[in-house]
Amino acid sequence: MKKIFLMLGLIAVATVSCKDDDEGGEIITVEEVTIDQGPAVFVQIGTTDALPQLSATAKPDNATNKTMDWRSDKPGIIAVDQNTGQLSFGTEEITAPTKVSIIVRSVNEKSATTTVYVTPAAPSGYQVLDTVGYITNSFYMLDRNVGASAVGESGNYYQWGRNAIVAAEGDANVNGNFDYDVAWSTANANWAEGVCPEGWRLPTKADLDIIANLTLPYFENLFWEGMGEVGPYTEEEAAAALSYWNMMKMAESGMFNVADVMIDNPDYDENSPASETNPEKISGDNQITPDEVSMYMTGAPVIWSSELTGEFSENTLYMPTAYNFANNFQPTVEKNRTVMNAMPVRCVMDIQ
Repeated sequence: MKKIFLMLGLIAVATVSCKDDDEGGEIITVEEVTIDQGPAVFVQIGTTDALPQLSATAKPDNATNKTMDWRSDKPGIIAVDQNTGQLSFGTEEITAPTKVSIIVRSVNEKSATTTVYVTPAAPSGYQVLDTVGYITNSFYMLDRNVGASAVGESGNYYQWGRNAIVAAEGDANVNGNFDYDVAWSTANANWAEGVCPEGWRLPTKADLDIIANLTLPYFENLFWEGMGEVGPYTEEEAAAALSYWNMMKMAESGMFNVADVMIDNPDYDENSPASETNPEKISGDNQITPDEVSMYMTGAPVIWSSELTGEFSENTLYMPTAYNFANNFQPTVEKNRTVMNAMPVRCVMDIQ
């Protein structure tokens, strides 16, 4: 059995109606066809042995002939039984997420289409979350942070752009790999060398914005309820946000934070714009050592993005800052954390 994940997104195609007269009486033709499986279906092979059987409904209910014909546009990947709508695996291997369209037609050519989202098997030690049910056509996400021993554990901590592990799950302090110095440049970023599993990547700022926006209604209402007020979102919106948050399985990891290190370079010009490559702004004496680093926002889920902000910290060696997701009572995408800080990493994959 191939280990493949697939998701079904419903696209109903509306049709027109007609009636035909025949010698034996009136023939009532199909006016509309819909597929019954709903907006999204997630199947993880390994937990189930069979792919779903699709079904369709023809309207009106008293249509004379409700016979349906099922077809797949990529039967080598996902095939469908022409008569029953039963899905099955084809013989083609896939190495990247793929869409397969399943089309059902009535005898008078009224039709509906559902899209099967197929992704390769999850990397060893991970599972793939059902994000498509919430954010169709966006991204898949692994169920745990890189290096996590289990779902909900923090995993490894990385400084932005470096694949050296500076703290592991359960560590109270950073280790000797926390060796940033004033000569370090984000031009040396090497995320691609072994942090995420092959085919997976760090989330972009846009990806993290989606996570923050989808989960905000629950936490915003929770905040106002704590103040004795009614939150701005409906109960349905808050419940949907909580469902998404629970699905994410985010670890309460916190981050290792560099304490403010003020510039003591006498040549520093406060009127000159900060620059990652301007050595005049950085004192050679301001080396960051592990004893200047401490755990911060303990208990808050935090993960890096793949993107720099284009801004620089005025209080910490003028190092560049990168976007990160944090939920310290409210989910947000932060932009004020320097690349020297250490956070966990959660990997995603584009839905093509």
